[in-house]
Amino acid sequence: MFDEVLTSAYQSFKFQKFISTFNTANSVEVLKKIEEIEKKLERGEDVRKEFWKIAGEIKRLQTDEEIIERASRIRDQLFQRRIILSFKSGFALFLTLFIAFNLLFFHVSTSFEDSVAKALMIFGIEVGTIYASFLVGRCVGSIVSGINVDGFYRYSVLEFGVRMNYRDYLRAEPIKRVILFSSALILEHFILALHTVYLIPVSDFWVIPAFFLVINLPVSYIIHRKAKTGELHRLLREMKIMRESEQGKDGF
Repeated sequence: MFDEVLTSAYQSFKFQKFISTFNTANSVEVLKKIEEIEKKLERGEDVRKEFWKIAGEIKRLQTDEEIIERASRIRDQLFQRRIILSFKSGFALFLTLFIAFNLLFFHVSTSFEDSVAKALMIFGIEVGTIYASFLVGRCVGSIVSGINVDGFYRYSVLEFGVRMNYRDYLRAEPIKRVILFSSALILEHFILALHTVYLIPVSDFWVIPAFFLVINLPVSYIIHRKAKTGELHRLLREMKIMRESEQGKDGF
């Protein structure tokens, strides 16, 4: 029994030493790449692709604060959208919209006879609910994961973008980044499923939230495959990093 404990402790020590050596060597390489990106940025060159690639490497390492700080400054230079809502103000606004859309859904579902007008209202409400669910879910994911959000910016005329605190994002463990990006998807699907179940005994228009429920993930997957963006794309990327991290530990 004692021999097993010693063996386990020795293996753990070897693993930690191996990880420390591995991270030190790779941190030096990452630092060189960051310095090169900084020089190119000063010359006005487009370094976005290079930066996002190096960001992926940073997330796979136990890097020091210098790398995180320098990478965060580069990202801040590349990402210069003006924040128009703080996290608290944005969360309050989006939560209000989320509640309002849901209350409106239940009101319309029970207060009107089935008609084209009712179908159009439910369709529009579901679109608004999905959008509000995404923003509220991202806020909840931020709180649960501990990855702060700096605020919200104008992504388009009718859309808000979420600006994460990149220092928190790079410091976070892989599981926390998975939580951050999964929260919105979970909330969206939960609300659509709730609306569908509620409408089944009430109206034939249960097919509307059911339609959104069925297509939400496939559409997100198509966006992930074709455009390399979207919440599902980010979630799958972070899940891959988490698996690689766990396999590295198990493989040793």
